[in-house]
Amino acid sequence: MKNIILLITSLIFSIILVYILLFTWVIVGKKYISENNFSDKKTLKFHKHYSDKLHHLRGKHFKNKRINKEEYMFTIISEYSQNKINFLIQGDSWAEYLVTKEITKKKLDEIAKKKKIGIINSGISSFSPTPMSIQLKLLSEDFDINPDIVISFIDQTDIGDEICRYKDKIYRNKDNLIVGIKKELNTGAVFDYSKYYRFSEIINDKKRLESFLITNYYIEKFFKEFSYKIKNLNNKSYLCKFDDISKYLYDLDIENKKYFQDILNNYISSLNKSENIKKIYLISFPHYNHLNKKYKVNMSDIIDMLDLPKKIEHINFTKIIDKSNFLGADLYIPNDKASHLNEKTQTRVIEYIIDYILKKNVNDLK
Repeated sequence: MKNIILLITSLIFSIILVYILLFTWVIVGKKYISENNFSDKKTLKFHKHYSDKLHHLRGKHFKNKRINKEEYMFTIISEYSQNKINFLIQGDSWAEYLVTKEITKKKLDEIAKKKKIGIINSGISSFSPTPMSIQLKLLSEDFDINPDIVISFIDQTDIGDEICRYKDKIYRNKDNLIVGIKKELNTGAVFDYSKYYRFSEIINDKKRLESFLITNYYIEKFFKEFSYKIKNLNNKSYLCKFDDISKYLYDLDIENKKYFQDILNNYISSLNKSENIKKIYLISFPHYNHLNKKYKVNMSDIIDMLDLPKKIEHINFTKIIDKSNFLGADLYIPNDKASHLNEKTQTRVIEYIIDYILKKNVNDLK
């Protein structure tokens, strides 16, 4: 009996000691004060609301800059108007980087002003056809964003994003149509914003017990993430890091290939059904490992296999580079696993795309 009492007492003492140490770490370290926190309740509510539908929004790449909450979802380069040709750029980080990198953002500003066109960029890291389809509908219904032309970057990693990141989190309506993607909630996976939501809620409430609430949340977070990890013991890829999503570029089996083709066709169908959208351009670009022949699966080939509707065109940079590489040899950011283009190349690519589109369609779209 004495041993049991001693064991219970020791356990309670250990728990109290761990709590005190964690509480002290919270007060001294203040790790919860982050640039990724949300400065006001309206912005926090906006991010949570649309992440409930789109899995995630942008992170806070615009540090020390005062922005509208909508910037987490899209950036207005040049306002739409009826006397302009209005462009929407969709995609993952390849599209988002066009507004987060100084040189390319400046180039987009210049293009919009010179060509007198409207441009909105809604690129968000790791977005692929499913979240892009949902986003397209939300932009129209909630923000009255109805472009004439859509430039859609379909990245090589979209295959892995769809299979690893989104497939098990998609939810549908009674007609079996996809209406949203559940956000990460204390999973520890990539794009899990849970801690920034909770930190922001506590800080914005300005309660005196802030340090206690933060400490309690760290404990809650630990157990929830641990529980999620246990549930996924047989799934080594559940965090969906880059190696987890890029593995499909080495080998893509028939089942996963068909799944992605169906998803891509759904996105294409949603674009094609829009009466406002007159032309759509799907952009594919090889990664570095395609050029050195390590990757065996190429998004460009998958798109080329599809029977595209009349108003949709594929701009295939794999073929452009093979035929006449006007971009030169230095294409990518050095040592970047995701093969993002360096700013010089990225600037030339978006300029090429918009020039190509305007030259081809300017009379039809006036």
